[in-house]
Amino acid sequence: MPKRNPKKQFLILALILIALVFIAVIWGLPRIGIKLDWRWAALIGVNLVTLLFYFVDKQAAKSEKGRIPEVILHLLAAIGGSPTAVLSQRLMRHKNRKVPFQILTWLIVIVQIALLVFWQYHVRR
Repeated sequence: MPKRNPKKQFLILALILIALVFIAVIWGLPRIGIKLDWRWAALIGVNLVTLLFYFVDKQAAKSEKGRIPEVILHLLAAIGGSPTAVLSQRLMRHKNRKVPFQILTWLIVIVQIALLVFWQYHVRR
């Protein structure tokens, strides 16, 4: 029997959930009169999934069950879920004592801010 790869399974689940939330936002909001650019819908999707994954991982940590791999949490932050990742760490008090995890999270945030500043001042002009 082939060995299961939890990182791959969580990554596939995350991508499916992001896609479903993205589709729900793009399809549902205009139905109630809210027009939203697809980029904002994608950002909402990835942040909702990031929040869900942090919550699930926190609950798993409490019950000592299967955890979500840290690389998946960082990947979600890197593709746009960093606001929710930072907020979840603070509100849920999750991964606060893991210094390497915190450093990588803040490096992701710094790189994203630098890319936004670069785009704003060099690409958009």
